[in-house]
Amino acid sequence: MPVLSAISLPRISTQAFGEIAYRVMQVLFEIHNEFGPLCDEAIYKRELANRHSSVRLEMPLEVVYGTFVKRYFIDAVTLDGGVFELKAVEELTPRHHAQLLNYLFLLDVAHGKLVNMRQGMVQHSFVNAAISLSERREFSVDRRNWTPRAPGADLIEGLLVPLVRDLGTGLDSLLYDDALWHLMDSGCKSAQELEVTDSEGRLLGFQQFRLCGAHSTYRVTSFPLVIPSYADYLRRLLCHTPLTVLHWLNIAHHRITLTTIHST
Repeated sequence: MPVLSAISLPRISTQAFGEIAYRVMQVLFEIHNEFGPLCDEAIYKRELANRHSSVRLEMPLEVVYGTFVKRYFIDAVTLDGGVFELKAVEELTPRHHAQLLNYLFLLDVAHGKLVNMRQGMVQHSFVNAAISLSERREFSVDRRNWTPRAPGADLIEGLLVPLVRDLGTGLDSLLYDDALWHLMDSGCKSAQELEVTDSEGRLLGFQQFRLCGAHSTYRVTSFPLVIPSYADYLRRLLCHTPLTVLHWLNIAHHRITLTTIHST
């Protein structure tokens, strides 16, 4: 899995990153004191680069797997190994944390910092990615609730497991989803707006599904643990569509769980 970045960042220690973060945060505090909390995110980033000569903004990062390519842009990095994600939002959410963690895993670096400039005081938190790429490539596959003969099952499993062996676990589920969709043969896949009906069969509307075989779709998640209630949610959704099979692919740090859900 080539991960192509404009800057090769070293995997630095907690102490070394702490020293980098201290210097960068001092600059961000100064900017916040002068500009206040109401500027757009881009304004804060540009002023940070103006005041900190080592900072590079919007560093491109490309993930390449076969013919699949996905590009990201990291808000701010320092040449000595600091990775920072800057926000100007009402509140930081787990999604923001996951975004930075995804970048750290792709770069195979251990530490980053998430910063929010929108509040009256700067919000900031460390994000750590202690597991290395080699460790993220070690996982088991749980097939206890998998139906290998169900439509699309062989295709999905045959593509997903090698993909995760290369990319490693822990990444954004949308990255796996997009890569999987790209790698499927065009003769086996289609994205369709399908009917969603009530219990009496009355049409309620249409919802898009990515199909991986006859009357089958899939869903990729990255929950730390398999959540039984989520399987029930998927089953309920399935029963109100023309689909008969849904393949649930959960990618946790040390285990991929493959689950086939049937409408009846």
